[in-house]
Amino acid sequence: MNAWLQSRIITHSPLRVWLLVVAVVSVTEAAVMLALPVLLPAESTVEFGAIVDSFLLTVSVAPLLWWFIERPLRRTNKLRAEFLAEYFDRTESERRHIASDLHDGVGQSLTLLVSGLASAAPLCGDPENTRRLERLCQVARTTLLDVKRLALGLRPSLLDDLGLGPALEAIIVDCRENQPIQITLDTSHIGDRRLADPVETAVFRIAQEAITNIVKHSHATRASVSIRFNDDTVELDVRDNGCGIPEQYLEGHNGRQLGLTSMKERATLLGGRLTIKSEKGQGTQLSVQIPAKER
Repeated sequence: MNAWLQSRIITHSPLRVWLLVVAVVSVTEAAVMLALPVLLPAESTVEFGAIVDSFLLTVSVAPLLWWFIERPLRRTNKLRAEFLAEYFDRTESERRHIASDLHDGVGQSLTLLVSGLASAAPLCGDPENTRRLERLCQVARTTLLDVKRLALGLRPSLLDDLGLGPALEAIIVDCRENQPIQITLDTSHIGDRRLADPVETAVFRIAQEAITNIVKHSHATRASVSIRFNDDTVELDVRDNGCGIPEQYLEGHNGRQLGLTSMKERATLLGGRLTIKSEKGQGTQLSVQIPAKER
């Protein structure tokens, strides 16, 4: 019976849950009101009766509400957190494998192709064929750069090998070279300190998503990214001078705020918090605080 009620509460709509609460409270109150004349002395005042009534109602209903509503909701939240944690871990593992395949497989093949075309061009006696080989070589070089950039976005090897600072530096350098925006990075406060893999991954992904949003949507000309430690917390701060984030995105009223939701989920799962301050035409500030667990 208990499992059945819990399953009904979890799967039913909020209206049905509310109706169930109303029914339980109504039945309990009716039982209390019928029992009061028997339990209380005849000379009891109305005020005393009201106090006893409220006390008995609270004592009777509170455990029921906790058992049939609060307890299943806590279980649901726990399952949701476990699912998200597993989802993020699996996603990072898949990204790591794909990035490795791109770098070691496609990247190496393209490198050999570029080298072969470059060495074959001078040996071709026909000027027209030489120009064709040079054009093909340039196409291969561009494709190789695109593959490297794709692998970097999926999972930079620097994040696993050297840590958060060098990985973010690679993202910033790529942004400077390919985007018309002045962006600075300050990682001087973290030095060579290595954090637990989930923390480093979460901070990196949040920063990466924030930078991507700045490039795609903010129309900013300047941006800054900084990471520092405050007691036992790692703090990420990302700012820009762009057009700001529309209010419907911040409040979750638009179905396209998946990036913002993902950033908040990553921070919350590690016991951290993400806050965004944005005004139209005044830029955006994104701040993240996550407990800094050592590797």
